[in-house]
Amino acid sequence: MFCKDVLYGMTDRPQVVGKLDEEDRPLLSPVGEFDSDSIARAIARRLARRVRIDSVEARIQHLDELKRRPKTLTLARSAFFCSGCPHNRSTVVPEGSVAAAGIGCHGMAMGMDRGIIGVTHMGAEARSGSASRRSPRRRTSSRISATGRSSTRAASRSTTR
Repeated sequence: MFCKDVLYGMTDRPQVVGKLDEEDRPLLSPVGEFDSDSIARAIARRLARRVRIDSVEARIQHLDELKRRPKTLTLARSAFFCSGCPHNRSTVVPEGSVAAAGIGCHGMAMGMDRGIIGVTHMGAEARSGSASRRSPRRRTSSRISATGRSSTRAASRSTTR
């Protein structure tokens, strides 16, 4: 059941609006995300048109004070695999080898000093490593497939002299 249905027929019912208010002004920003503070402000504005509620006004004032505070510097946390994720082991490349990775979890492995040299679309991991296998400086080339399994292929003897 919708709000309009519940309120239908009440003598002092509020007007139900959506993205825009009665004057066609946006209730919330049409771009970006809706966080709890922006939603609380929109609801408080709507309530203030009909009734004054001290706790709501105090909360909005508190939000304003928090917004005026200088932002504290926070430490950045680098991305890492979830506990127990099979990609944590499957993206480790054997010493002296390089690997190409697919998308998703494999993209995180690029920033982990694991010998990942490139990223490609899902399913193309097997082809992306073929050119690097021809390098005379590298004995092996690996690929990390979309399944998370690492397969290492020895380079042919003619290219490793």
